[in-house]
Order: sequence, then C-alpha cells, then structure tokens
Amino acid sequence: PGFYIDTPEVPVGATGGVESLYSSYKLHTFTSNGSFVVTTGGLVDILVVAGGGGGGAGGGGAGGFRRFNSYSLSTGVYPVIIGTGGAGGDGTPNAGSPGSNGSNSSIAGLVSIGGGAGGGGAGSTPTLWDGQDGGSGGGGGMLVVVVMIR
Repeated sequence: PGFYIDTPEVPVGATGGVESLYSSYKLHTFTSNGSFVVTTGGLVDILVVAGGGGGGAGGGGAGGFRRFNSYSLSTGVYPVIIGTGGAGGDGTPNAGSPGSNGSNSSIAGLVSIGGGAGGGGAGSTPTLWDGQDGGSGGGGGMLVVVVMIR
C-alpha cells in the first residue's frame, strides 16, 4: 500500500508510519493503526490493502487491494486504519467450521474491503459451506499502508 507524489516540483510534506527511502520516493509504511500528518498538501498516489479472510475447509480470500492515483491531500491529520486478518476455522473437510472475514483498511475516507472467509466442511450446517464475499479471492494477506513521496 502506498502514497507517492506525481509532481516532484510541488513536494508533499508529511510524517507518520515508518519512514524509509525507495528509489526516488520517501515511504511512510503503516502496519498498525496510526495518523498520517500532512504539513504541505499536494497530489499523492495511495495504495490500501485490507485484512485477508480466515480459511475454513476452503481457503480464505485475500484482503481487497485498491490504488488511488493523483489523489489530493490537504494539510491535516488523516487517521490510518489497518484491517486485521480473519480467524481461521478448524479446516476439517467433512465437518469443519468456516473462517471469519478480514477487516477493512482505510485512510482519508478511502476503503479496501476485507477478504471473505473460507467455507466450512460438507458435514457442517449447509449455510456454512460457501465461502464469504469480500475484497478478493485467494489466501489471506499482509496488512499494510505505505506513503511514497518523491
């Protein structure tokens, strides 16, 4: 997940998360809830990844992944919410319980949806057989928001 400036002649000033450098970008990485503080506004790209769904007899879905290009952030404090991964079910093929959905991640009102839970085994209640809707299909995932500033 991340932010980065499209226009280096108008640098965005900001603090928050773990700061590092990648190529010509300054990164702000969030792996837990926090605040992104913009001291000089401008255009950024934002990448937000939600928590993955927990597996049951079926695999849990990956957390949603969304990218927002050339997004304008004004001076201010932006809460960063990092979604958690869903708990796994017991995974027994014939009677296993389902997992639980992953949680949403967000920053500046931009949201990625948590991954859907894996369904339960065939011997469980029929309404628990199906996997759940969520951010996307696949395995559970890492939870991160990164800020990239050129």
